[in-house]
Amino acid sequence: MAAQPRRPRASLSQNDSRDLLQQIALEYAEMPGLKLTMPQARRFWSLDTVTCETALATLVSARFLSTSPEGLFVMSERPFQKGSMLEGGRQ
Repeated sequence: MAAQPRRPRASLSQNDSRDLLQQIALEYAEMPGLKLTMPQARRFWSLDTVTCETALATLVSARFLSTSPEGLFVMSERPFQKGSMLEGGRQ
């Protein structure tokens, strides 16, 4: 019997996840030219694959990050504002 592919899932608690998203956003804000591939991001924040994919996908969905045609994660030109999900606000 063939193994079923695993579906990505968040591997952090809600509070840990929020803290991680804030940490990643702060790193990008402090280094506006930061451009990372997924493997680079995993090493930079010492994350497992699923956690890193989930975090970066969340920040892309929130329009804080965007992806370049080369697959680099970069800060969006107009990242979200105060009251965003990273600051405890609702979207």
